[in-house]
Amino acid sequence: MGLEVGAVKNDPIRELTDTSNKHGERLGLIERTLSTRQENLGEITRRIRDLERKVGKHTVESALDKAKAVATDLATTNTRVAGQAETIAELRRNVHALDRRIRVSDRLPRADFDTWPEISPDTIRLIRDGLGATPVSEAEVLQSEQRLAEQQEELAHWDASLKAAREALLALTVATTLSEKVWRGNERTWRAFRVRGLRPADKEEQARRQHDEAVDARKTAKLAASLSEEADEAARAVIHDRVKGAIALDHVTPRWFDTALGPFPPLTPERIRPWLTVAVRLVRYRLLAGYHDSVHPYGDRPADEALGAEHDRVVRACEEQRR
Repeated sequence: MGLEVGAVKNDPIRELTDTSNKHGERLGLIERTLSTRQENLGEITRRIRDLERKVGKHTVESALDKAKAVATDLATTNTRVAGQAETIAELRRNVHALDRRIRVSDRLPRADFDTWPEISPDTIRLIRDGLGATPVSEAEVLQSEQRLAEQQEELAHWDASLKAAREALLALTVATTLSEKVWRGNERTWRAFRVRGLRPADKEEQARRQHDEAVDARKTAKLAASLSEEADEAARAVIHDRVKGAIALDHVTPRWFDTALGPFPPLTPERIRPWLTVAVRLVRYRLLAGYHDSVHPYGDRPADEALGAEHDRVVRACEEQRR
C-alpha cells in the first residue's frame, strides 16, 4: 500500500506549524550570523589593541568605543533572539495541543499502537532472547578442537611408550644374548615409561566433551538466532503495516507516539521512510519492554542490559527524527 504524503490543502494547523518551523530556521540562521559577527568583532578588537600599542591610545580611542558599542548591540540582539526562540518553541507546543484538540473533537479515528493480538507472547519472548543472546563463536569451537587434538596426541604418545616399554621388558626378561648397549637402552625405555604416570584418557575425554558441547552450543545458538530473527521480521512487518495505514488515513496517533516523534510525519518520501522505520522500532521496543504508559513513550531504562541498550538506541533515534 503506497503512503500518501502530500500536504493537506486548507489545513490551518499544518500551515501554522510550517510557519513556525520556518521561523525556527530563520532564528538558526540569525544565531549563526551573530556568532560569526562576534568572532569578527573579537578580531577587530584585537587589532585595535595592537594598533593602540603601536601608535598610542588616544589615536584609536574613538574606534575602540565604536567596537564596544557594536558588542553591546550584539548582546542585545542575542537576548532578543533567545526570547524569540522560546516563543517559537512555545508556539509549536500550542500548535500541537490545538491540533490534538481539534482532531479529537472532530472524532476522527484513533490509531491503536498499544494492543497487538497478532504478535504473541512467544514471539516477543523469541525477540527478547535474540537481543541478549551471546552465541559461541567459531573461534571458541576451533580452540576446543585444538585442545582435543593436543590431548589425542598426548594419548597416542602414551600408548606408543607403553608398547615400547613392553617390548623392552620382554627383551630384558626373555632374551639371553644382548649387548650391554642394547640392554641398557631397554632398561632406560622401561624406567622412562614407569615415571610417565597414568594413561591420560580422562583428559582426552574431557577435551572431547568440551568440544562436543561447544559445537552443540554453537548450533543451538545459531538456530535460536534464526528463530529470533524470523520472529522479529514478522513483528516489524505487522507494526509497519498498521502504523503506515494509520498515517495514510490520518488517524489520531497516541500521545506517547507524538511525544516521541512529533505531531506530524515528514512530508517528503525520502524523509518519511526513515521516520517510519524509527516509528516501528519505538512501538516494537514498548512491546518488548511491556511498557504501556499513555503519555511517556519510553519509561525508565530497563535493568536488563540488552533491553536497556535497545532503550538507548530508540531514544536516540527518536530524538534525531524530531530535529
